[in-house]
Amino acid sequence: MAHFVDQFGCMFNAIHTRGVTNGDDFVTSPSDNEILSSIRSRYIKDASVGIVLLGPSTWTRRFVDWEIAAAIASPCDQALPLVLFDLQPRARSRTPLPPRLTTSGAMPLGRVIEPQSMTALATAVDRAMLCAASRSSVVDLLADPLLRSDLL
Repeated sequence: MAHFVDQFGCMFNAIHTRGVTNGDDFVTSPSDNEILSSIRSRYIKDASVGIVLLGPSTWTRRFVDWEIAAAIASPCDQALPLVLFDLQPRARSRTPLPPRLTTSGAMPLGRVIEPQSMTALATAVDRAMLCAASRSSVVDLLADPLLRSDLL
């Protein structure tokens, strides 16, 4: 994550690297709605775009699933644009996406497969912003319950 911030931080007004941890008081909640609401209010309420750094085990992480769900479950006028950033572009075909982005149908996102290119990141952010603005329904995107443990 630090490498991403060092390389691309100049493209944004501010970068905040934050996310859910085991120390958060809501992680043991049995309520998906409480978890999603807590993530929105504590971590993504002021964000203009979410960037998911895709590594070999990103798809297995329950907190990544929760953060993606919170972003895509926001009301349509507040939908958080998501950009998928491949940390290992050569392994792209072998790096699974987080299940929430595949089991709910094709969800349009920005995706960066050239991690050295600021132009590719800017294009992906622009595409994600357009996609978020045109999202008409999030009902199908949350058909699956939140993951309660890491997959591996």
